[in-house]
Amino acid sequence: MTTDTAYFKRVKMKRLLLYGTGIFLALIGIYAGVKAYTAAIAEERVNDAIAEVSDFVSITYQDVDVDLIGFDFILTDVRFSPVGTAETVKARRIVVRSLDHQSEIPANLDVSVEGIAIRQLKKSAPAVLELGYDNDLLVDLDVSYNYDKPNRLLEINRISVDAAGAGRLEIRLYFGGIDLQTKNLFAILLAYPHITVNGAAVFYRDDSLTERWMQASAKQSNTDVQGYRNQLIEQIDQEIGEKDSDLSRSALKAIRGFIEDPGEISMVASPTRPQQLKRIIEVDHPGELIDMLNLRIESIP
Repeated sequence: MTTDTAYFKRVKMKRLLLYGTGIFLALIGIYAGVKAYTAAIAEERVNDAIAEVSDFVSITYQDVDVDLIGFDFILTDVRFSPVGTAETVKARRIVVRSLDHQSEIPANLDVSVEGIAIRQLKKSAPAVLELGYDNDLLVDLDVSYNYDKPNRLLEINRISVDAAGAGRLEIRLYFGGIDLQTKNLFAILLAYPHITVNGAAVFYRDDSLTERWMQASAKQSNTDVQGYRNQLIEQIDQEIGEKDSDLSRSALKAIRGFIEDPGEISMVASPTRPQQLKRIIEVDHPGELIDMLNLRIESIP
């Protein structure tokens, strides 16, 4: 009796092991099949998107993959070549988290471009290279926006540029009165008198860029870095003494603090009502702009 029981237990265990192995292999097969299918769809959509912008830029890539957890499209070894130029910019990879592929101009986009070598930007960003950064410095770009067609609202949730060892800049913008449905991009630009700024924010974390900029500026002014810093602080102190608005004085003090000890600085615009972009551009005096946008600036060493 005991021998029979042990035998049946072994048979049962083998069956369970076979079933478990079969299920595991089936899951692997399903995963591989779904990933291959989604990758094929991703490649088709990517190629369609590239074709849409082919009049402006040539884009090639080595491979396309799909993250089945977040369903992100991942392009590797990407090259950009603006039409009419011989310049090519390479990126290690592009991650497309969200993309509206049904509209002429995407109503939503969430994408990051990782690993852009700074040495490729000698023509487009010579000033950055003159600050003495190593040619191996890599830049990451991150963009996310949503367009509300019925209300003509454009929410740029994030435009960030991050370079390890230099700094990180993030911009958020909220516009009204924008028509992204027109096929003529130039027409969008011409409509700027009707565009309003509903809010904005800028965040910057310094990692050496400010100090390098001061060194370069001091050299051009035939002075040392501390002398140049003191000149800037004196100018700001003079501006603070001339301001009647507490908001303006507070903003200028924050800028002075950042110049004294560069760390982090944030600028948040929360206008009491939407302000016309045309009017903002025409403002000459910083103090007027600070009050118009209800601009609050804070710095952290």
